[in-house]
Amino acid sequence: MRELFWERYSLGELNKKEWEALCDNWLPETCAYRVVHRGEPLPKWHPLRTGNRNKMRKKGIKVSTYAVPAKQVPRRKKSQYIIARWQV
Repeated sequence: MRELFWERYSLGELNKKEWEALCDNWLPETCAYRVVHRGEPLPKWHPLRTGNRNKMRKKGIKVSTYAVPAKQVPRRKKSQYIIARWQV
């Protein structure tokens, strides 16, 4: 990935690996895609700045332990899940 790509390139200029690094399925307020879209700097603990996800995980900023992509929820079980959609 290119250095500081989230600051130097528009979303349309990102390659697939950079795009995936910005967003991992669900979009919390701290998701790099949303932060960059709002014109804000990424937090110092963000894995794109630190080079790993451990700092983020230690702060408890994750959805990976309970979130699943909506496409993986069977239609008959959708009422048992919270389906969130974020405006980007």
